[in-house]
Amino acid sequence: TTEDFLLVQQLRAAAPSVGFRVINVVRLKLFETSLPARDLAVVTKPVTLKKLWRAFHALLPGCMGELPPDSAGRRNVVSSVKKNISVLVVDDVELNRRVVVMKLSQLGITNVHSVCSGMEALQAARSAETPFDLILMDKMMPGLDGCEATRRLKADPRYAAVPVVGITANCDAEGTRACLEAGMAAVLGKPLDTTAMFQLLQKLLEEDPAPEQESKPSVMEEEVIQVE
Repeated sequence: TTEDFLLVQQLRAAAPSVGFRVINVVRLKLFETSLPARDLAVVTKPVTLKKLWRAFHALLPGCMGELPPDSAGRRNVVSSVKKNISVLVVDDVELNRRVVVMKLSQLGITNVHSVCSGMEALQAARSAETPFDLILMDKMMPGLDGCEATRRLKADPRYAAVPVVGITANCDAEGTRACLEAGMAAVLGKPLDTTAMFQLLQKLLEEDPAPEQESKPSVMEEEVIQVE
């Protein structure tokens, strides 16, 4: 907006030797500015990681390196994962469950059931007509925690071979060891790294593993950053 650029001009006048760049976030790109193109990048809402990356790349080309690959890499991950898999997400925090469900949908996995406790996870797993293909389990939950819930699930013959992935904010060596000893196949740290999650699920769920062809998925285009 006009007010934004007036503020920028005032900052420039106050510190003429700084030479800072500006990324302006707008709903519609419908304005003119006197700022040199080398000093200004405009990002339209909704803001995504890919838009921000391009803005930084335009302003600081010597610092950002090459642009990452587009979503083709992510589509390669999607194509290698078994279709129509079912996933159980277990976390006592609703926002965390929603984030995991969103990231799974980016991978093309939409058959997802979420519960808020270890006890509910056991009930959902045992009552499922067909066993879940994958379980994403929060480690720290009140009552029955993720490790104990995993031990009980693994005692059920139907889930002995089903991978359980632990999700924890305390992803240190001791916490990871506790998860693995409980029967989890792997552990992901919070906040979830989307690329790491995609690569792990590819390894656990792909139909035809091809270790010599490492995939490098990109989610730069789909990850929306909330900006008011």
